[in-house]
Amino acid sequence: VGLQLAPSFSSGYNTCSFASECAKICLTNTGHGQSHMMQTLPNGEAIHYVHVARHARTILLFEYPKQFKEQLIKEIRTQQIRAKRLGAILVLRLNVLSDIEWEKGFPELWELFPDVIMYDYTKNPFRKSTSNYPLTFSRNEINHDIMLQSNGNIAVVFNVKKDQPLPKTFKGRQVVDGDLHDNRFSDPQNIIVGLRAKGTAKNNNSNFIVKV
Repeated sequence: VGLQLAPSFSSGYNTCSFASECAKICLTNTGHGQSHMMQTLPNGEAIHYVHVARHARTILLFEYPKQFKEQLIKEIRTQQIRAKRLGAILVLRLNVLSDIEWEKGFPELWELFPDVIMYDYTKNPFRKSTSNYPLTFSRNEINHDIMLQSNGNIAVVFNVKKDQPLPKTFKGRQVVDGDLHDNRFSDPQNIIVGLRAKGTAKNNNSNFIVKV
């Protein structure tokens, strides 16, 4: 399961401090967030309930953090019950569209839920990946050099189409296909997680996307 907040500055609060050109082509407009899934109200106004929900969660986090934490705990516990019924292990991605430092702002999560696997992507080169919170660093045109000097796994978006293979190596590192699954916590170490450009990013020429 994943927590979807509003990306970058779209809610009025910055949820991704190291965002760059990628903010314009964020995954917020893919999947259930695509524009054609907007609803028309009786007064003729068009509204996208998925985006409204993301903004509401974000405003709650920044303006009413206590209530946000209480709700998050409640929902994780609900998902634990669901996972138990399915005979599954609960895996939680806290930043689907954001880059919040939960390890600093909500460290008690790991004490409350020691059996939940939590993981994330991050564009923040100063965050630290740990055994109980593995982070995959996400390369963009701003953090490129810092990321490639690290020993952590790095996600890179390539201008490769859905049915085409990713490059085998990038900057001397093995590339694994990150579109096969999102279980980044199970990846081998010191690799590149290759991702294909999706949504509006497929036709974007920004330096966030690596040309091959």
